[in-house]
Amino acid sequence: MTKLANSRQIYYRIMVNLIYPAVLGTIIVNLIQAILVGTIFQSGAFPVFASIVLVWYFVLDYWVTMTNFENDTENYRVRYFILDIIILVVLFGSFYYLWSIHSDLWFFISLTILIFLIVLWSVLLTGKFVIKDPIVLKYMSLIAVSISLFFYTKITLYEV
Repeated sequence: MTKLANSRQIYYRIMVNLIYPAVLGTIIVNLIQAILVGTIFQSGAFPVFASIVLVWYFVLDYWVTMTNFENDTENYRVRYFILDIIILVVLFGSFYYLWSIHSDLWFFISLTILIFLIVLWSVLLTGKFVIKDPIVLKYMSLIAVSISLFFYTKITLYEV
């Protein structure tokens, strides 16, 4: 194994074994805190549904990274490492906008940025933009579900 391949494997191991679990742990601790303080019950249905969608998004992101590079860690380049970090920062920002600031606008801006970053990640991986790519389709459907939940909860909450 060359020195370059070894450094790429280190990037992959740091991302999968350290950074992803740390972000998930932080999200879980914040969720537990929101439950114990009671803010989760006062916020309405949308933040709860959106949080579930974001956790599912996180799981998909982790799964896609693992399935694409687990057997070929030498191909996990610095650009994937940096892009994964940016994706996780924006994902964590989505939770921040959802629970701390309570800004629907910034939450959906962060979701839009996440779509762009995932498409970019897919393009870097495959070398081309393919809308039929399973990675892109999974994330596009996830965003469609979250937007649908947003409008459903907003309409039902304001009609009552």
